[in-house]
Amino acid sequence: MVSGTFILTYNGSPAPPSAAGTYSVAAAFASADPNYTNAKGASSLTISRATPMVTVVCPAGVVHDGHRHPCTATVTGAGGVAVAGTLVITYNGSLRAPSKVGVYAVTATFTSSGPNYTNAAGTGSLTIQRRHERDDDGDDDDDDF
Repeated sequence: MVSGTFILTYNGSPAPPSAAGTYSVAAAFASADPNYTNAKGASSLTISRATPMVTVVCPAGVVHDGHRHPCTATVTGAGGVAVAGTLVITYNGSLRAPSKVGVYAVTATFTSSGPNYTNAAGTGSLTIQRRHERDDDGDDDDDDF
């Protein structure tokens, strides 16, 4: 191993970058050993934008009651940090949360407003079940003719 001083700079700064982007990297080595010469080098470093995690949560066990039943969504970045942007949730392509019996494909589409994250989407499913009514004799079957 050759003793000496090694210096790296990124776009002229000694602080390593953490934001997405392309950086010019310069390396300089000053040898403390007279048998070795000093050296310099240059290259580039690219940090790509990260894709956030979009998580869709829909209520379970929903029984038709005439009310709309919205799902929620969260967007998290690396290390669980919040990511700035806009989030749109659709139900079978509609912006309105459903109220009728059925199975709905739920999509949460996130548009990033920050430079370090890409746009992303998450999916889920919402089921609204038919209400099961008791018949006239008080049991759950339909045996009354």
